[in-house]
Amino acid sequence: MPSSAPPVPSGPPGVRLWTSSRPAPTTYPASTPPEEPAVPEALTRLAGRVRRGDTPQRRLRGTLARAMGGGAGEVHALTDDVHRIQQPITTCRRILVAGVRGGAGATTLAALLSCAYVRYRADGALALETTRGHGSLAYRLGAAMRLTAEDASALVRRPPGEAVAALSQHQRRPTLLSRPGTMDLDAYREVSTRLMRFFGLAVIDGGHDAVIQPGYLADGHSLVLAIPATLDGMRTALAWFAEVAPDLRARTVPVLLDQSPDAALNHAKAAESLRGAGVPACVLGYDRSLAAGAPLEPGRFARQTAPAVARIGAAALTLANQNRG
Repeated sequence: MPSSAPPVPSGPPGVRLWTSSRPAPTTYPASTPPEEPAVPEALTRLAGRVRRGDTPQRRLRGTLARAMGGGAGEVHALTDDVHRIQQPITTCRRILVAGVRGGAGATTLAALLSCAYVRYRADGALALETTRGHGSLAYRLGAAMRLTAEDASALVRRPPGEAVAALSQHQRRPTLLSRPGTMDLDAYREVSTRLMRFFGLAVIDGGHDAVIQPGYLADGHSLVLAIPATLDGMRTALAWFAEVAPDLRARTVPVLLDQSPDAALNHAKAAESLRGAGVPACVLGYDRSLAAGAPLEPGRFARQTAPAVARIGAAALTLANQNRG
């Protein structure tokens, strides 16, 4: 379905990809409550304050650089990436997000990409959580419109015009369909596939299961692979790329994720190693707000998080649009 895209933003490199407000989660239909709140009360009592993604020193350096006219190249790069995110598509493009190993950051990436696509496209984004029962995508997407499997089945039985009208009320939030603990993967795939016709994109959080269990990798028009920015993470990633088929490498966007402020990996050399394996890489630098593992708070993101997510989202959608399968 073609996209009617909102205007390209202008502003400093730290422009936010989406609003920092966090409205209460909504379900469809409204009379069907979610199985559990997005942020359980027991966790809210445990949580401390989520720190801003950048340290005060980095924020000060960024402010001074912008005041002196720096960062124009970053603005142009961000604008170009947003244009690529807004490229026309004809049918729902499926973007699979996987982790080269457990805990690599695939769910964080899936949440960030879902929000970015919703922010910059008018045809919606469906976030799919394939982990049975207790995945964390719903938690990270605290402001998403959450559907149960029953909601989704009821929605696809309605006339298309009514279904689109119901979903369009929440255009600026991802629509999340989690996999119930009692539903097998084939049944979940059937329900989600029927729902995809109402969306321009589907972001599938496959986690590490997506690279070790059969049936996942064929589902995505493109693959975003989360790789910890460590020596061991690179070792695992290079071994995986050496084993997979060339057509899978060609539709993969590897993303190096810094999970510590003291990461010792040289990003430039790591990206060069991945290019040597035939896969240009993106980097998502360390962000203290993301590392907290709490629901996303865009107002606290590090300055470089939004441009990095735009770059990843643009690359993934471009590859997905080239794959007409």
